[in-house]
Amino acid sequence: MKTLLITSALCFSALISPITAQTTSAATKRPVNDVALEALNHAKSIFATAATATDPEKATAAAATINATTSKIAALEKVLKATPAPSVEEKKAFAQKILQYQAQVSVILKKMTNTFNTSSEDISKIIQPAISNFKTNSKGTMTLINTYYPEKEMSVYMNELKGK
Repeated sequence: MKTLLITSALCFSALISPITAQTTSAATKRPVNDVALEALNHAKSIFATAATATDPEKATAAAATINATTSKIAALEKVLKATPAPSVEEKKAFAQKILQYQAQVSVILKKMTNTFNTSSEDISKIIQPAISNFKTNSKGTMTLINTYYPEKEMSVYMNELKGK
């Protein structure tokens, strides 16, 4: 069960690596990068919350928070669908935010992995349904982000920023 939780988090982390740019949607009046970054920050929050599940009481609270935050991510799918795809220039401009986000998520995932590796089976049983809910209900939003910002393309821009 712990392996499933860790694998789920790592797979999701890879799925959300690419993010957004500075295009504004007439329908939302919000830049697409703000909407996508909000979704990714919610995902980061979920990982951090899962890392706090060190006993049954904290795991129960974490599961409730994860479920509530998952609903917020799912709701952003509609907003993202209303935004136009970003231009190449916008993607390049936003690559720096992706680099920062990935570094932050990497640290959080290590904490979460440590928590899951040391937690009991009871804690895993409490938190697993919330993690599964997160994977299932945020998939549409994250798929849309990956459509706007394909990992292959964004990797090129990030490598440019890194000087590779």
